[in-house]
Amino acid sequence: MHINSQVFKGLQEIEGISGVSILNDMGEVIHSSIKEVDINELASFLSGISSILTSDKHLGATNKITLKSPKDENLVIHIVGDKIVASTLFHKVSCIVVSQKIERLLEEYTEAQSVNALMETPYFNYA
Repeated sequence: MHINSQVFKGLQEIEGISGVSILNDMGEVIHSSIKEVDINELASFLSGISSILTSDKHLGATNKITLKSPKDENLVIHIVGDKIVASTLFHKVSCIVVSQKIERLLEEYTEAQSVNALMETPYFNYA
């Protein structure tokens, strides 16, 4: 999945999000509005752990990791194909509600990409 600047901006505009980082499947930061290097390093580490967890048949696929802090910002990581979306959330907001908004935005973008790919296919039957 390619996450463009419009989606990145849309993620930043979700109420409750204080920062967003997009990482590739190797955990390298592609785009980030999160200033703290430690947070990006933690997101990279956790995205790597998710692939280990996914390899366990009993746990199933891991597509989201949430770390809640008793006093600081919370961290929510979404694994979307070959990209990782790490979001820092203000302490007082609901991680579940914001996470659902992130998932909805990413889902809408993925669906739009699929439709565009079909429309660009030379053998697509328009009749």
